[in-house]
Amino acid sequence: MPKPRCKPWPPDPNQTASGKPGAVHTITAVADNTDNTHPYSLEVQPIPGSEGWFQWVIRKHGKMLQQSDRKHPCEPKARAQGREVIEKLLHGGDERAF
Repeated sequence: MPKPRCKPWPPDPNQTASGKPGAVHTITAVADNTDNTHPYSLEVQPIPGSEGWFQWVIRKHGKMLQQSDRKHPCEPKARAQGREVIEKLLHGGDERAF
């Protein structure tokens, strides 16, 4: 699996996702439920007060189970690390061990 790359943060507030001027970016928690990870879900969110840093939160049936113990410099790296923890949980890892 290739390593995720970080884009400069914060994004240029004068550009849209397509790179054209005109809109302001707003980032909130992003849930990752595209994989077959039931009963777990992954949320990646910016850390309040630490501009440009992200954390992940793993929920089981909607209830918080774990969160990252360190800051990640970009959203893709936080997402990749959170997915690794979910994979360990799905394949026999102890929920209390992480």
